[in-house]
Amino acid sequence: MAMPTLFQSSVLVISTWCRFSCICIFLLLFQWQKCTAADRPDRIFDLEGFQMLSNFDKRAIIVNKMGAAIRDSINRRNERIQSRRPRKEICYDKVGCFSIPRRSIAPFGKKTPQSPDDVDTKFWLLTRENPTQPEKVMYSDDKASLVSSHFNESRPTKFIAHGFKGSGKDRGALIIVEALLDLEDCNVVLVDWEKGAAGPSYALAATNTQIIGRQLALLILDMVSIGADPQKIHIVGFSLGAHVAGYAGRGVQNKGVKIGRITGLDPASPLFRQLLATSLVSLNFADAHYVDIIHSDGARHWSEGLGLFESIGHSDYFPNGGLDQPGCEHKKNAVLVSHLEGSMNSTVVCNHIRAWKLFYESLKMSLKD
Repeated sequence: MAMPTLFQSSVLVISTWCRFSCICIFLLLFQWQKCTAADRPDRIFDLEGFQMLSNFDKRAIIVNKMGAAIRDSINRRNERIQSRRPRKEICYDKVGCFSIPRRSIAPFGKKTPQSPDDVDTKFWLLTRENPTQPEKVMYSDDKASLVSSHFNESRPTKFIAHGFKGSGKDRGALIIVEALLDLEDCNVVLVDWEKGAAGPSYALAATNTQIIGRQLALLILDMVSIGADPQKIHIVGFSLGAHVAGYAGRGVQNKGVKIGRITGLDPASPLFRQLLATSLVSLNFADAHYVDIIHSDGARHWSEGLGLFESIGHSDYFPNGGLDQPGCEHKKNAVLVSHLEGSMNSTVVCNHIRAWKLFYESLKMSLKD
């Protein structure tokens, strides 16, 4: 019998190693997927526990150690790989630089965020002094607009960020503004990134969340520099807006500041769930002192729901199981079809936008207390 050549032996070793690696990755993925809502009843709340949504209950904080360990491992591996290669970047004034992906399998494909001029983000301030006449505040004018506005650094500050194809005029956002001002004397800022969220492709809007998050972080840092308490800063983000909140939370932490709370209203799943999206990409519990999530349109398969079904916050709420909401029609693969057609009709988004109403109802319950 002929002895195997050196080349054949090398191929055999490499083939065996590849099979072993694939098995390990499969087991990790399998174990991660097993870590579902039913496995963590002490940090998952159904509709009966929904009244707890407004509470800042630190006792509810339990970290998903398995998910964090996997994300950290992936991050370290990616950092090692990237450190060996020259990095290509696109840079913008004030907000800094963004890496240009080398391959289409990056979280947002080969897309990079649009320029600040293209996304044209506007921040609209409303207070009890000007509840119907928003004032434009900016992150790029050395705090001049903040100082001349009705912004009061001694008050709590709330930010509201819309999602894909949304705007600062969305009904869901406006009723939240009204409820927040009824509930307490605070500053409310609408994060209006309508042009950046318009697409035309979802992937472009998703990658734009990075630059919107950095712009928001710069505005928060300006507020803190004139006396605002970061513990009293709360960002409410819907869909892609939830990931804007995550980027903002990480952005201020890079400057030694950590905000008090982020509420994710059905954080967007497409492109954030695939490829084990790391903690550097999607909203997660590390982005603020307290992160609470409402899941209203989750799915066990990405093509059937617009929202993440995985637990990513300190407290995750799954009203009606977090999958299908009463009165909404479920159509198999409707999400996939909507992305292929570039449309977001009312049937497709019914479960998704229910997160706005659920959060609004929680504020109304607080008003009654």
